[in-house]
Amino acid sequence: MDHAVLSPRLAAAASCIPRGSVVADVGADHASLSIYLLSSGISPYVIVSDINPLPLERARLAIEESGFGPKARFCLADGMKQLFKYSPDCFAVCGMGGDTISSMLDGDKSVFDGKTFVFQPMTKHEKLRAALYSGGFFIDRETVVAERGRPFVIIASHYDGIKREAGDLELLAGRERGIYPELICYYRQILKRLEKRASGLEISGRDASFERALADSLRARMN
Repeated sequence: MDHAVLSPRLAAAASCIPRGSVVADVGADHASLSIYLLSSGISPYVIVSDINPLPLERARLAIEESGFGPKARFCLADGMKQLFKYSPDCFAVCGMGGDTISSMLDGDKSVFDGKTFVFQPMTKHEKLRAALYSGGFFIDRETVVAERGRPFVIIASHYDGIKREAGDLELLAGRERGIYPELICYYRQILKRLEKRASGLEISGRDASFERALADSLRARMN
């Protein structure tokens, strides 16, 4: 069977998933990622979940129509922790806000031991990075891809229980890992937000030195 066609952001997420992993696709909706993982042989089995019945039913129909119904389990669930009983090796959480994903990491973290995670946050990237570092997760890989002219961040990580500290620039823009066009686009997006925030503070007579310093540090990365 032909592989499912993925958007650039989901293709980047799929590239971070270890081959042979049983994958929990959290918030799967149309299940394109799950279908790709099954059809490409990356995953032998998927657990597809959503918090709402209608998207989960759409995912079920899409997977059954693709011929992979016997290789999938469907779960109405809020977050990740209800899925551990099915023994996934990897969790893929794509298309949610960074604050929503961060809330899934709250509570007892011992259940995360030995698992890998692929996150594609739509917003609040800095909040998710902070939650990962302070929660005992190691960020293995972070990449930026472009889709419809907009940059999207993909974060691959695993839990090792070691809490880490990160500087303000790393939380805001990720660890420095070389320069490429999509990353420059992402940096420019962050710079625009910083400049807007700094200008607003200065107009109201407040100190914007923190925002200005962050912007200068980010510009230095780009050179």
